[in-house]
Amino acid sequence: MKKQPRKTKQWADEAYQALNIAWELLHEEHPNPDENEKLGLVRFAPAIAGLNRGISDKKTIMAAYDFIYERTVEDLRNRGEDESIYYSIMFLLGYLDAHISFGVLNENKGYEIIEYLSEHYDVSDEP
Repeated sequence: MKKQPRKTKQWADEAYQALNIAWELLHEEHPNPDENEKLGLVRFAPAIAGLNRGISDKKTIMAAYDFIYERTVEDLRNRGEDESIYYSIMFLLGYLDAHISFGVLNENKGYEIIEYLSEHYDVSDEP
């Protein structure tokens, strides 16, 4: 369990570290992931978030999975046909959504963190 971040930059640092871990895990399973396999990157978000917050209750983690998948599916439905899918951003949103599901973050802080990440980190592509 990590100490819970307090500042936006601390949250962004932690989320970006979680993103790198998720890519490593995905590449262990699929050394050359295709587009469908990359969609699975987000599935690591609740487990990593739970580990970072010391949450091991399976019901809480599964509730976070459900929350994240509902939002991810909605985002994918609402994108245009020609819009690219940014898998890293999808993961980061899922990671923050897991924390919202856990009751650790609120929506406004989540938006603030994702905005900070997009301005200060390279989240446009696979590391």
